[in-house]
Amino acid sequence: LCDFVYADLKNNFTNPVWLANRTIVTPTNEAAQFVNDFLLTRFPGELKIYRSSDTVDNETLSPIEFINNLTPSGFPPHILKLKKKRCIMLLRNLDATKGH
Repeated sequence: LCDFVYADLKNNFTNPVWLANRTIVTPTNEAAQFVNDFLLTRFPGELKIYRSSDTVDNETLSPIEFINNLTPSGFPPHILKLKKKRCIMLLRNLDATKGH
């Protein structure tokens, strides 16, 4: 499916209009993350991995391993994989009162 939707990715990966006109719709966030991770390997550049903060007040009530497996709606995953100059979609304003 990825090869069909992004058939000419090698020649168009820097073209935001070309990329914006292609979409893969998935039934779950987990499936979307799988597709995103797979497609990210197709882009050139160094992969950077960022982890969320993982401290809790009471680990007995909320083990860190359990919390790291959660991906609440509207939040990035615990392990965020990015590459420079790759398109992302910011789905939430960081400070809505200031417009950004």
